[in-house]
Amino acid sequence: MPLALLVIYRSPNGRDPWTPVPPQDVPAWVKDERNVAQMIAGEMCFNCDDLSGESAWYRAERHADV
Repeated sequence: MPLALLVIYRSPNGRDPWTPVPPQDVPAWVKDERNVAQMIAGEMCFNCDDLSGESAWYRAERHADV
């Protein structure tokens, strides 16, 4: 089965600018299998329960078959 490389992007407002997030900096809730499935389907994820003041939108792009 081919594997794909997913790059996670972050945006403070869900519009611009989208910046790639290093794997070690991706929050655990973004890596949840339900959120990953939504991002693969083209949706964005946002954690409204994050009270740290660092809330952001996340999305994923498939870049290549590995």
